[in-house]
Amino acid sequence: RRRPDAYLFHASCRKAINKLKALGIEVQTLKEPLKCQVESYQVESCNQAAEEWERIHPIQVETKIIHETKTFPPGSYLVPVRQKGGNLLVTLLEPESDNGFVAFNVIPAEQGKVLPYCRLINK
Repeated sequence: RRRPDAYLFHASCRKAINKLKALGIEVQTLKEPLKCQVESYQVESCNQAAEEWERIHPIQVETKIIHETKTFPPGSYLVPVRQKGGNLLVTLLEPESDNGFVAFNVIPAEQGKVLPYCRLINK
């Protein structure tokens, strides 16, 4: 996948946003609605590990990208990738990443559902 310019989160993703901030990632809170073309993650498969690791059962997912226009209301979050922790950010937020927020259930994933955040790619 091409590296996104930013990730957009619904306001309900407070747990993930707090963890990103704790890691020194710059997060912007939208003050006005933002309508844009995005790439959303549709979960195609979701497999939880049988063995516990670090007190959790990691999850492996496969997703497909859905191109759509969405409007994000005030209170949603914009997380630019071009920042000091940009490489870490991509590792944490790409759902198939073994070390990511989906794998460690910071962001819950369910087969057939769309994840509560998406990718913004400016052309």
